[in-house]
This record gives sequence, C-alpha cells and structure tokens, in this order.
Amino acid sequence: MDALRDMSWMRLLCSIGTAERFKFGSFRAIALVVPPTPAHHNERYRYRLLFFEGLASSPGLAVNLESDLLGSWLLTVQAGSSRRVAASLDALPSYARFKELALPLAAGECGQESLPGTDGTASTDSPGRDILKA
Repeated sequence: MDALRDMSWMRLLCSIGTAERFKFGSFRAIALVVPPTPAHHNERYRYRLLFFEGLASSPGLAVNLESDLLGSWLLTVQAGSSRRVAASLDALPSYARFKELALPLAAGECGQESLPGTDGTASTDSPGRDILKA
C-alpha cells in the first residue's frame, strides 16, 4: 500500500496528538480529533483515522470527516494519492458515530471481509501503550 501523498496528517499529529490508538487487523490505527477551538476554526478535518500497514512510518489509508465550502460534512477515504467521497452528512456526527461509519470503509479498503476483533470492532490498546513503536 502506497503512503498518503497528503502530508497534513503529520501536522495534525504533531499539533493535537492522538485521541486513540488501536490495532485493526494487520494495521495499526490512530485517531485524530481536531477540537473546535479558535486555533482550529478553519481546519478542514474534524476527525481522521489513519491506518499504518505493518511497520510503515506513514499511513497508507485515511478515513476522514472533513468540511466542505458549503458547510456540509464529507466522509472521505484517502489511499496513496487518491481521494473519494464516501458520504455527505448534514450534521456533525459524534466521534463514536464517525468511527462506526469509518471502520467498515477501512475494512473494505484493507481487503478484509469483516471488521477485525471478536466483537466486530477494532481492538483498542491499553492507554499509554504506543503501538506505533516496534
């Protein structure tokens, strides 16, 4: 899987940190939640799930909730240099709802028939454990 060409994930990761880290099948995933503050009021993304394959240092897949110029929220999928709109939402969903919508999209992009985990969800690592480090 090719790395994302959009490097804005790195800026967000450094400026706001991660909201959640979890395993997703053979992928490592991190969630970025951009707070609605004056410093981020013009930020394009509200939520991002970044998926790292194996020991890759850059994500190959991102599922995002981003705003458009008309005030709608778009659920988008990025892989390498491609980007597609998966859904348009009239209202801002909660992070939990975003994740419910995003994980099946990620499973499809990662070539998985169903969501990883025994309960149909991704397995979350315990707090403080950095799964991005080998």
